[in-house]
Amino acid sequence: PPPAPAPAPAPPPPKKAEAEPDAQIAIEQAKKARAEQDRQQRLREEREKTERERVQKAKAEQERQQREAEAKKREQQQREQEREKADERRAAIKPNVVFTETVSGNAAAEVEVRAGPSGSILSRRLVRSSGNKDWDEAVLRAIDRTATLPRDTDGRVPAVILMAFRPNELN
Repeated sequence: PPPAPAPAPAPPPPKKAEAEPDAQIAIEQAKKARAEQDRQQRLREEREKTERERVQKAKAEQERQQREAEAKKREQQQREQEREKADERRAAIKPNVVFTETVSGNAAAEVEVRAGPSGSILSRRLVRSSGNKDWDEAVLRAIDRTATLPRDTDGRVPAVILMAFRPNELN
């Protein structure tokens, strides 16, 4: 009998089968690259967000400091105006002080003056004595002689004014 034919060689595996593992690797690499890009993008966005927040905080702090500085300046101006008005009111009373004694030291007689809106003196009271009864009485008599006090720039006079008078300030 004729010899049996030799078995046919096995066909080579299809090229697609070889390409599939390479395609899988390429897909995995693409996924990893995309994931890395996404991670880098998130990091950039977080840094940008952090920087924006830092800039906003710095700007807010600067604005707060500016508001505080302006408020301080307004307060200081107001205190200066109040001092000037207090000096004007003391100056209105000083010419009426009649005191010829010499006093050792320069202790102040502190007086609370109550005034009406027009500046008319309604009452006065010695808050703290200078330690010299004659000086204290001279100051109270001077306030009584004055009768009215200068008004503020807004045309009013505070209801209660605390003033200090020292003997050596008369000169």
